[in-house]
Amino acid sequence: MAKLYVFAWDGVSFDLLRPWMDEGRLPNLRALIDEGASGPLPTVFPPVTATSWSSFATGTNPGSHGIFDMTLLRRDGALREEAASAHSLHGRTLWDLAAQHGLRSIVVNLPPTWPPKPMEGALVADFLAPQGDRRLSWPPELIDEIEQRFGPYRLHFKKIYRKGGIGELLDEAREVFRYKLGVVEHLTRTRDWDLVIHHVFGSDRLQHELWHVLDPSHPAHDPEEGAAWAPKIADYFDELDAAIPRIRKWLGVDGTICLLSDHGFGPVHRYLVLNCWLLERGYLVLRKGALSRIRAALFRSGFTPDLAYRIADKLGLGHLRHSGGIGTRHKQLAFVSNFFLSFADVDWSRTVAYSKGNFGQIYMNVRGREPEGILDPGEEYEAARTRIISDLAALTEPGGRELLFESVWRREELYRGELVDRAPDILFLPKDMRWKALGVLDFIANSFVLPNFGQSGDHRMDGMFTIAGPSIRRGHRITEAHMLDVAPTLLHLLGAPVSDRMEGRVLREALTEEHARANPVLTEDYGPGEGSAEAPSDDELQQVRDQLKGLGYIG
Repeated sequence: MAKLYVFAWDGVSFDLLRPWMDEGRLPNLRALIDEGASGPLPTVFPPVTATSWSSFATGTNPGSHGIFDMTLLRRDGALREEAASAHSLHGRTLWDLAAQHGLRSIVVNLPPTWPPKPMEGALVADFLAPQGDRRLSWPPELIDEIEQRFGPYRLHFKKIYRKGGIGELLDEAREVFRYKLGVVEHLTRTRDWDLVIHHVFGSDRLQHELWHVLDPSHPAHDPEEGAAWAPKIADYFDELDAAIPRIRKWLGVDGTICLLSDHGFGPVHRYLVLNCWLLERGYLVLRKGALSRIRAALFRSGFTPDLAYRIADKLGLGHLRHSGGIGTRHKQLAFVSNFFLSFADVDWSRTVAYSKGNFGQIYMNVRGREPEGILDPGEEYEAARTRIISDLAALTEPGGRELLFESVWRREELYRGELVDRAPDILFLPKDMRWKALGVLDFIANSFVLPNFGQSGDHRMDGMFTIAGPSIRRGHRITEAHMLDVAPTLLHLLGAPVSDRMEGRVLREALTEEHARANPVLTEDYGPGEGSAEAPSDDELQQVRDQLKGLGYIG
């Protein structure tokens, strides 16, 4: 069977790339589109890295694989965020299923693959690994082989946007990409392989930090800065594009290349602080103790984390959140939590609901599930959930008549599978995604709506999918693909049966008639899986939480 290479550009969509292609940039991607099949790739909700790539890897929705965000809420006597990891991923991955048919894989940096578990081939873990952790590869000695050849492994990003510092951010992104491309090339030359999955994270980080540089309509756009740096941002993507001929050489003429992303990107103009809204509506109630009263008074007067961030940014100190590496940011945020209003000030005995997460997630305070739950499961829970859903669905944009949210879901309306009970109880998506729910800290501001600060870009629901090879129709436009369809399609192209647990379909419309006639789609019961990676320790989980804090996913 011919080889298959998955080139995974995190956070990229055709909305970003098409104007550059129209200018004559990205010629190799343009050639792939002309030679193969392509189209938008809607993803699962929420459109975050760990959730989307988990659905890519397993072909299942979050209710089956169990990754509902970059973090999960552990209910072991406290509200505690546990970072998504290979340990928390349920179900068999694409490369595990391929191995059952004698196929070997190389997987580099795809989230969430830390901590690594045994597999047929070679694996290097993703950016969610704690800094300094040596459990980075399978086989375990592989990381030493890589570092002896290439130097210390480039796992984490440290740079963020600051005036005058865009060049440093771009340099870091290029250096990390070149390092990892070299690693992948080394692995393809020294190992037998049938499948490569090569994840690129810099494309996501640059859009988070620099969207306002690219987008003249963004409130933070500086025309002079945009004119100077937008072409250099495009140069980074040209460098990704330039890797495509090298990859096709490794594949050979019979190989298939798949270039895809986990979600798209767009501007953020305003944030929505859901816990403020819950507080205003009486769904969330504060303690009456002296310290909580003081913090609440300061909160109402405007003494909030977003104020501290804005002051630091104006003083040119915003970069300090990464200055010692993102693993140090928990110390800064612990300091912040000692002074600002937080969940430590919530009276859980009177609180109905609270929000955690960055894409519209609300949890109900359920008895027997939350540490201090008050809602009885059943009628009381459902009545309270219905009231909140009704209130959310009626919200309009401040100062306008347009409804704020396009969709408000009960979790069972969005997810299916054995792990649905771990999902947030209510989920919602703004009609205009320039409005974004912000859950970095429990109470980051004292207003439900606040102007954008920090990262100027964030995720959208549509990624991209392009595939080219001897079995792929030439110049075909795919219109009905979904992230859940990718794993069954790739497994089929590898010549292996599709798992009957996968929820998507083989994209037959992208295949040539000759291939379809000679290769009927087969399914097989591979079983539910044989356990997961070794559980991370509490110290390791704390370090991973620190990584996510540094990237702005949690507080």
